[in-house]
Amino acid sequence: MAKNIVETIISGAASVVIPGALSKSELASGMPTSGGSYVFLKRTYGPMVGTLSGLGLWASFLLKSAFALIGFSAYFLAATNLYDTAVYPPILVEYWYFSGD
Repeated sequence: MAKNIVETIISGAASVVIPGALSKSELASGMPTSGGSYVFLKRTYGPMVGTLSGLGLWASFLLKSAFALIGFSAYFLAATNLYDTAVYPPILVEYWYFSGD
């Protein structure tokens, strides 16, 4: 039963991902330059759309790395609390000191 569910999930995910991957590979073979989505959109819709997409991609990478660092800090605090050597960021120390917690 579990094997059938896993196969269904994988085939469902593949049916969603494969058309996008094939489209992207076709664009990459037709426009063999570095830049990815930015280049494809710039050549198709013009420099304004290309710039907006480039800024959007930059913002998404920025947010992804910020959220990854937030997640890492939770593991870091848990690991340092385990050995009783917790290192707290200064902003948290100021918050705890002035809030009375």
